[in-house]
Amino acid sequence: MAVAAAGDLRRVAARLVRRPEGWVVRAAAAAGAVLIAWSGALHLQLWWQGYNAIPTIGPLFLSQAITAFALALVLVAWCRPVVLLAALALMLGTIAGFILAVTIGVFGFVDTFQAPNALSALIVEVAASLVIAVGGAVALTRESPRKDA
Repeated sequence: MAVAAAGDLRRVAARLVRRPEGWVVRAAAAAGAVLIAWSGALHLQLWWQGYNAIPTIGPLFLSQAITAFALALVLVAWCRPVVLLAALALMLGTIAGFILAVTIGVFGFVDTFQAPNALSALIVEVAASLVIAVGGAVALTRESPRKDA
């Protein structure tokens, strides 16, 4: 039994040496999932603290939170390039929405960088975008398995 376990350990170690990018993608997905969930938690907290009363913006905050939690779970459970792309799109869309809200306003609502959790959310979303982009880039450049002829 110990011999079999040692053999298994050698096979796992050999796979890590040959294809370390799989671990990079999984680590980026896990870190990205934590950051996306954090972004969702911040938006849910803001929604509870009064953003729910703002027409159009309130439902958008709630939908961002729900989508963030769902994508975080899917990202951990099913780490595929399409999920990484969806997570990146959510974070970039959230960042874009915030930048628009503080510069020109959206749906008649103008926000500020001094709003509660504004800077924290922006930092978390930028970090999530970078981590997910790295994971996605590695996932897309991964060498596909070769079939011996």
